Amino acid sequence: MSDYEDGPSAGGRSSAAASAGASGGGGGRSKRCIQCNQLKAYPEFPRNKNRADGHDNRCKRCTARVVAERVARRPLVTEPQVAFKARCTISLSGHLP
Repeated sequence: MSDYEDGPSAGGRSSAAASAGASGGGGGRSKRCIQCNQLKAYPEFPRNKNRADGHDNRCKRCTARVVAERVARRPLVTEPQVAFKARCTISLSGHLP
């Protein structure tokens, strides 16, 4: 089974529906999300220039869910983790005439 489909057979749509979807920026092509395993049109996938087809493998909805879960697991930071280091300050007292 392929992750991509072309033309009117994409998603079981008729040729009229596929051509109407083609004008919406999807180009009549669809792609399968690796998270929810649903076949969706290309505009439903975030852009990713590092991928061969220019779109991410997860749909926008699944990507948002994964990011929200990651943020929820992240510990809450109330104070800075790194203390100010005195060695970072510059003293010009010995360098001025």
